Amino acid sequence: MKKSMVILGAILFVLVEVQISHAVPTYFTFEGTVDGFYDDAGILGEQGITLGDNLQFVVMVDFEFPGTLTFNNGEVSNPYPSWWYADYIGGTTIMEKDGGCHNAPIDIAEYNYGYDQLLSTGFYRSNIYVKSKDSVIHFYIKNSPVPSSEWDVGTGIQAIVGVCNSDCEGSSLACNGSFVAVSSTNPVPEPTTILLLGSGLVGLVGFSRRFRKR
Repeated sequence: MKKSMVILGAILFVLVEVQISHAVPTYFTFEGTVDGFYDDAGILGEQGITLGDNLQFVVMVDFEFPGTLTFNNGEVSNPYPSWWYADYIGGTTIMEKDGGCHNAPIDIAEYNYGYDQLLSTGFYRSNIYVKSKDSVIHFYIKNSPVPSSEWDVGTGIQAIVGVCNSDCEGSSLACNGSFVAVSSTNPVPEPTTILLLGSGLVGLVGFSRRFRKR
């Protein structure tokens, strides 16, 4: 009995450590239809994207972690305390062409932020920016009765995607839709989580063998 309780306690310790390592992120799955299209650079057409297409994006937000801008020179900035953290997880692939053109050290390599603005009408204007300056996704709600921390399945939102080529010629689209899933669990386990869990299980095996020898 004691042996079983010790092993169970060790397993719970590993699982708690995995949970703590993720803090409190929330994963939002967006689905929508392309209803606005600007493709003078031809980038979207080359990638098979056109009006009427259904797109999906997964974005993670953490309202307890500060939002950031990361530059090509490696510097990280948090210019506004009201920003919270956001990150692109996956979905429909829309990429810049030929590496884009914003490659100077002071150019933005990655957007990781969102914020709410309380309007005089009592509604909220909410924004999320993720990915890079050459391939940005901007999630936008103009008039929401609730702040972003209260978004749920069915919340309507617009996604605006902008990409450019090495000559700084751009293409963009607007995609109106909603969140079809909201979860506190990452749909795709992170490599560090898998490594941590694996290390814990290996340790448990060794601990169990030592316990038997006694």
